[in-house]
Amino acid sequence: MPLDIVAAGRGWTYSHNVGRRATAGMGFNWPIAMAVGKDGVFFVANRTPHISKVTVDQEFIHEFGRTGEFVYLAGLALDQEGNLYASDEWLHRITVFDNDGNLLTTWGENGDEAGQLNGPTGLVFDAEDNLWIVNGANSRIQKFTKDGKYVSGFGVKGDGPGEMDTPWGITVDNGGDIYVADWNNHRIQKFTPGGDHLLTFGSGRIMGVSTDGSTPYAHALVQDIGVNPNDLNHPAGVAVDGDGDVYVADWMNERVVIFDAEAKPLTTLRGSAHDISKWAAMSLDANPDMRRRHRLAKHPEVKEYFRMPSYCAFDQATNRLMVCDTMRHRIQIFEKDSNYKDPQFNL
Repeated sequence: MPLDIVAAGRGWTYSHNVGRRATAGMGFNWPIAMAVGKDGVFFVANRTPHISKVTVDQEFIHEFGRTGEFVYLAGLALDQEGNLYASDEWLHRITVFDNDGNLLTTWGENGDEAGQLNGPTGLVFDAEDNLWIVNGANSRIQKFTKDGKYVSGFGVKGDGPGEMDTPWGITVDNGGDIYVADWNNHRIQKFTPGGDHLLTFGSGRIMGVSTDGSTPYAHALVQDIGVNPNDLNHPAGVAVDGDGDVYVADWMNERVVIFDAEAKPLTTLRGSAHDISKWAAMSLDANPDMRRRHRLAKHPEVKEYFRMPSYCAFDQATNRLMVCDTMRHRIQIFEKDSNYKDPQFNL
């Protein structure tokens, strides 16, 4: 299969997508976050709210979290033992499950003091198995042991270097540095574990705003106009691969922007789902009217594209980029070639 994007000696190839719209079973309902486990297994946070456990090979394992555990499910992360941690921005707490979805415990209290939670969203574990939590409502990042004991934190609301405004996504690179999707400042920021600002990815300008600073362009036009990769618009998710390349789920621009380790934009992905998932095919096969309607769809190529992607994860074990294509209720999966070389056409 041809490479979708080539840049700076790297290539990214669309592999397949997992999902369809469904409120239960083999499908997702507004997938907003995921946690990638071992052997192709991953967990998806549905805004419904519930959690789906599935495989990259499109096997549905089971779902859980429908019995009052959540109101606004927001983030997921796996610890080194395989236990799953989920954040709820309404209940201001962390809920912990074992790898099979059995409830283990909950912890967290609402507030703005050190160790309290206020609108927790993005989650990530570091190499020491400590949990970093984004507090979106008070623009603060906090570090906890996995049993909920407060360790440290940083961040204040603002738009200066190191300041944040309604952050959402978070990740940690192989060196321990922290990346935060600074949602309402339209940028990604990189910090040391102590909270010192290192780099900013993105200009902080919103793409597609008219010259008087008013109405943004319609979503349908975002895919068709030239968009500077630096001009992020409410980035919601961030991931880092083993080479240090940074992936940004540029939510309102409906794309994933790829930067190198020095914050230089490399390229963008628009989404390449030119096929339907196995689960979607099962639905069409079971319903002839749905199949006929699908064939009559106008501009089917538009459905290849991301629609407000809210999260991305990079599985370093398999060199796979996985993107929550939220408004299309699926996960798009890409494979990275870190040592791409152009073919010799004179052979």
